[in-house]
Amino acid sequence: MALRNLSPDEAAALLDARGVPRHSQAELLAFTGGHPLALALAAAVAVREPAHTTRWKPSMDVVATLLTRLVGEVPSPLHRRALEVCARVHVTTETLLRVVIGDDAAHMFAWLRELPFIESTQDGLFPHDVVRQALEEDLRWRDPDGYAELHGQLGRHLFDQIRSQPVIGTLSAVRSFLFLYRDDRYMSDFNSWREAGEVRLTPYEADDRHTIASLATEIEGRESAALAQAWLERRPDAFRMCRTARENKVVGFSTWLRLTETPEAFHDPVAEAAWNHARATQPIRDGEHVAVARFSVTSREYPKISPVENLHQWRTLAEVAKTEGRVAWMYVVVRAGTFWTPYMTSLGLQPIAEQPRVGALAYTLFAIDWRVQPVWAWAEEKTRLMLSHVRDGARTARTGDEEVRRGTEFTVLSRPEFDAALRDALRAYFRPREWSANPLALSRLTAGTGRTLPEVLAAAVEGLREEAGGEKYYRAVSQTYLTKGMPTQQAVAARLGLPFSTYRRHLTGGIARLCDALWRQEIYGDPAAQVSARQAH
Repeated sequence: MALRNLSPDEAAALLDARGVPRHSQAELLAFTGGHPLALALAAAVAVREPAHTTRWKPSMDVVATLLTRLVGEVPSPLHRRALEVCARVHVTTETLLRVVIGDDAAHMFAWLRELPFIESTQDGLFPHDVVRQALEEDLRWRDPDGYAELHGQLGRHLFDQIRSQPVIGTLSAVRSFLFLYRDDRYMSDFNSWREAGEVRLTPYEADDRHTIASLATEIEGRESAALAQAWLERRPDAFRMCRTARENKVVGFSTWLRLTETPEAFHDPVAEAAWNHARATQPIRDGEHVAVARFSVTSREYPKISPVENLHQWRTLAEVAKTEGRVAWMYVVVRAGTFWTPYMTSLGLQPIAEQPRVGALAYTLFAIDWRVQPVWAWAEEKTRLMLSHVRDGARTARTGDEEVRRGTEFTVLSRPEFDAALRDALRAYFRPREWSANPLALSRLTAGTGRTLPEVLAAAVEGLREEAGGEKYYRAVSQTYLTKGMPTQQAVAARLGLPFSTYRRHLTGGIARLCDALWRQEIYGDPAAQVSARQAH
């Protein structure tokens, strides 16, 4: 008797009946995809785990049993590699297979197509969820170097596709590229992979003008609709429409602005906030522009995860990748609130202080300077974090050949975690008992370098003076954190002879520059130390 996948409610009932702890069920269900055999095997393992275990992982016995029962005998290592490609990517095509296995791609694609656990769509092939998960877990455990190599091959190919094709034609490549990072919790939580084919992005057409006006009015209000119309008159090529795949109905629109000067033709508080922030922190140079994802209009249910929202976000990566080297600051505009903050900060975007208002709505601008960390470097960092080993609940990785030879372990932090730890370190500058507890004490900044955390901070603060106009940032940061006897920020402002608002602006700018400078050292190493090492060699 053929047994279909269990529904979420049925699967949860089965796990309850088997005595699986509730805290393990979500991840167990995500792994099995409702497959009855997988549920039964995984449940048997989960009930044996200690009660305090909060993160369920399939044992290799479960994985091996599933592969034997569901995949069976694989004819050759080449067939195995084709399966691993199919498990790693969102959808598999002959073109993608050819990147990894060469001239045998057509034969391997035909073989995959006939397998009972492989499904076909208009975009390509994909495996059943539980087969995908089992193949992934097996490769990671059996051949971690091969897993990393496969990820690198696929990532470079997809990123090259994003850069080389028109923006609208690259969104499937963006989706597939980001899907490679689905083990990142925020990447998985904030992207709707399954419904990706329900909507598509198309160029703006003259007939869409009234639709844009009505959608903007309905979703964001008359004032916002008026600004959308003003931009439409001046930058129609900046607009893209989201349409349903079947009915061709417009369900949203987005706008990607490239600014090389302050908007003066009309007053747009959001675009002006972006421009003013860029000018006040790290101004653009000749040939560069400020990019603003200005409108991302979806539905009245905003904010929520949806295929339309995903298209808006995927477009930003496509636009940046295609203008890499020319885009300076990028700003993603969302309505004020905390819904998108975890996702945006996990990507390295930070909210700016100003929250401009348009009508009844306030907006948050998440910013990133792509000159500090180009897009491919950002992707390589995401890869480094993803491939890092998990040990004792903390993510650590061996970084660089020299560190591997020494056997030094480093704490691997995301950009938001790094910035938070840096601010904590500044506040604890005169409290040595707290230094060892700071995550930066085991980062590349300090571990194995012979430098203490306060020494790193002092050198970085001193380095602020070397930047154009950096003296004001140096004074604000050094007097606030590196000088004893300053009880309050008001006292520091008075000592510096500055209005408190001006002092706060200098302090915020200085900390942002400090975070950027030390983040570059964390990712790429200390340039001064590298020069000294080369000279000594």
